Amino acid sequence: MIEERATVVRSDLSTVWVEVSRRSACAACASASTCGQKRLNDWFPGKKIEVPIDNPQKLIVSSGQEVWVGLDEGALTSASIVVYLFPLMGLILLSLLASFFQFSELFQIVSAMLGFISGLVVSRIVGTQRVATGEYQPRLLR
Repeated sequence: MIEERATVVRSDLSTVWVEVSRRSACAACASASTCGQKRLNDWFPGKKIEVPIDNPQKLIVSSGQEVWVGLDEGALTSASIVVYLFPLMGLILLSLLASFFQFSELFQIVSAMLGFISGLVVSRIVGTQRVATGEYQPRLLR
């Protein structure tokens, strides 16, 4: 379970809206003192995101309270595979298929682009279905 501290913005009986600050991993990196990326992150602070979270246990929370939210590691891994692997596989498979049938180089390039776009469409459809089932929904822990 990946856990993150969040601040409650508002709540009702079944849902809690929390504000989570986006931040980079530079704070935990051993090379942060010599890294240019760390300096860029210092110039542009992280954004705050408001996320609705179901409250099935009916925990009593108030605005401004700090809570812990969690996301299953498997959900993060699954989302990464959907977002990155599907478009890449579409790109590779359609370009290899065009190469196998010995089409012109231009047609192979167009096939690769169409494979990438079709992979993006498939990843969007699969991602939307998984969001609808609640697989990627964070949980209120404590």
